[in-house]
Amino acid sequence: MVFPDTPLGVRVELLLDATWVDITADVFTQSPITITRGRPDEGARTDASTCSFVLDNTSGRYSPRNPRSDLFGLLGRNTPVRVSVQPDPGGPRLVRFVGEVPAWPVRWGTPHDVTVSVQAAGILRRLGQGAAPLHSPMRREFSHPSRTSIVAYWPLEDGGAATEFASAFPSAPPMRTTVAGVRPAAYSAYAASDALPTLGTGSLTGVVPRYPDTGEVSLRLFVAIPETPPETEIVLCTLSGTGLISRWTIALRTDNRLSLYGRMTGGQELVRVVGGGDFLGGRRLNLGLELTEGGLATYRMYYVDLDRYTLTGGGPMPSWQGNVVGGVVGRITHVTVGGGASGEVAVGHVALANRHSAYADTGSAMIGWQGENAHARIQRLAREEQIPLAYRGSATATPTRIGAQSVATLLDLVQDAADADEGRFYEPRDRLGLAFRTRATHYTQPPMLTLDYAAREVVAPLEPVDDDQTVRNDITVQRSGGSSARAVRETGPLSVQAPPDGIGRYAEQITANLATDEQCPPVAWWKLHRGTWDAPRYPAVTVALHEAPHLAGPAAAVDAGHRIALTHSPPWLPPERVELLVEGYTETLGVRTWEITFGCSAGGPWLVATTDDPEYATAGPDDCTLAAPLDRDATTCDVTTTSGPAWPLSSRHPDLYPVAVRIGGEQLAITAVHTAAGGRRRLTLARAVNGITLPHQAGAPVQLARPALAAL
Repeated sequence: MVFPDTPLGVRVELLLDATWVDITADVFTQSPITITRGRPDEGARTDASTCSFVLDNTSGRYSPRNPRSDLFGLLGRNTPVRVSVQPDPGGPRLVRFVGEVPAWPVRWGTPHDVTVSVQAAGILRRLGQGAAPLHSPMRREFSHPSRTSIVAYWPLEDGGAATEFASAFPSAPPMRTTVAGVRPAAYSAYAASDALPTLGTGSLTGVVPRYPDTGEVSLRLFVAIPETPPETEIVLCTLSGTGLISRWTIALRTDNRLSLYGRMTGGQELVRVVGGGDFLGGRRLNLGLELTEGGLATYRMYYVDLDRYTLTGGGPMPSWQGNVVGGVVGRITHVTVGGGASGEVAVGHVALANRHSAYADTGSAMIGWQGENAHARIQRLAREEQIPLAYRGSATATPTRIGAQSVATLLDLVQDAADADEGRFYEPRDRLGLAFRTRATHYTQPPMLTLDYAAREVVAPLEPVDDDQTVRNDITVQRSGGSSARAVRETGPLSVQAPPDGIGRYAEQITANLATDEQCPPVAWWKLHRGTWDAPRYPAVTVALHEAPHLAGPAAAVDAGHRIALTHSPPWLPPERVELLVEGYTETLGVRTWEITFGCSAGGPWLVATTDDPEYATAGPDDCTLAAPLDRDATTCDVTTTSGPAWPLSSRHPDLYPVAVRIGGEQLAITAVHTAAGGRRRLTLARAVNGITLPHQAGAPVQLARPALAAL
């Protein structure tokens, strides 16, 4: 026997001392367990999943600070909890929720009525509570614990009122002002960084903590050079140390080229490279200097032009090098930036390492991961923050490339990438972590659950809402920091025309972190396609699995982003199949009851043309109309195609037919297509596919019953 003839087999467990402990016996059965997941509708962001239930705490077992409890020392804030069911005693156990219990509120009326009302939540609650912005991509990269060879690092991302510039390493000394005139947070045009200082007439010096001498010294720093050359040569950076050459100075010449000087304590020059590299006016560079001790010491200066560097192709790295007598390197003790009338030259991310390999694989971070695929960014951020991520993507779809990673909270960065792709960011139900599925995985997916209204598989009330809440017929998509594109529905029932020809203008402007301006038009048209889908909304669809136990398996498999369908609607609703996309759900679990209410959005816009789908592989003409009136009894008609290819002839393409089409409120099937006079097509029809036969006027559109659209 299975549910509901037997109990649902609800189990509640806590993860205590690395072991899942069953506490189901203490859960009050008169208060059903309630779980929510996903988002309430397509316009909202995903909330943390929640799970509520009530525990019997008469013994004080669930009072975390009670030393008489057998769970004392094990129970605390954010204790993991898992809820599962087993509708078939011989079948698998189905996990319905995994989350954390942030608090254990004890309530009592009498000594015999003591409870704890548990409000568990998914990881989004904790990640979003008091979350600080993540550091910039450059700072995260240079200060990563794995880069042990970087011995000193000053990001210089301090605020506008800063009087000194903190090291990125705990307890390391800051860079302090040696000459007044530096302007903190004056330069914000570097996408991989927070705002940086311009040097003005000042300079900053940092003390380098003592580090192991490896015979190698490697400097890196960001420099933004103005278009106008300086009137006199200006110092960008100086390394001071214990070697024979006590000062290594990188300077910007009056011709906007770089120079390198190596001077002894008394001022004698042992190294002089004048005019190295290209004209650098208006460039943003990651500038490097490598020193290597040996029988003959070597020096190498180089730069990466960040505006010419790409995520996939890298970029040029001009360099020049030379030799000098041994013993000149020593240990670097101080790093100074600025020193003269440097004006609007901006600097930042000054790092010193004792290995040349210290900066390997930092190129992507130097450009803020500009051009990264949306799913790759989400995966990388989750990996960097050590958060488990469940990912679902399409192997054949072109990934969405996105713009630079900004300084924001983890959740905002993940949501930013998900929004650019129009994918789905949520929490998995079987583990504590995050989940992401790309936009392409929502295209023309098979229905996970089909509900027959006539068979009472849907709990009343089923209340479609035919309103304008999701209507958007004038869409402008703005790329962050870039250009924009606009898409407008000019004709049709949801067009910008005034009623009765349309619905009026519903305009929306959306800013998306896309990689290029060329991505804006297709995104705008896709959003317009979804915003002008002419179908009612079904905000809530409820199934009672204790009344329809044969649906327990399929319904339990439904998750956010899945497609479900409703068939055999009541006679007061249109007769066609209702296509829905699940945005989230609420479920209640009892001893012998199990009910799930799915929050849904229109699924029709996602049923796009795919070549491998038996139903949606067919594309009809763009503009096909009846050439003459069609009465209720006619089984043939001539059609005129004014846009796009005509219907293929059945003599040449017999496998294409039948094809479901719609004329007005009637659904028909094209069973054959022949040539008619005047270049028209003559269609042989099967009528009343949806149980309705209607007369139709000449000029009535003949459309695919489920309009298909090329996937973006």
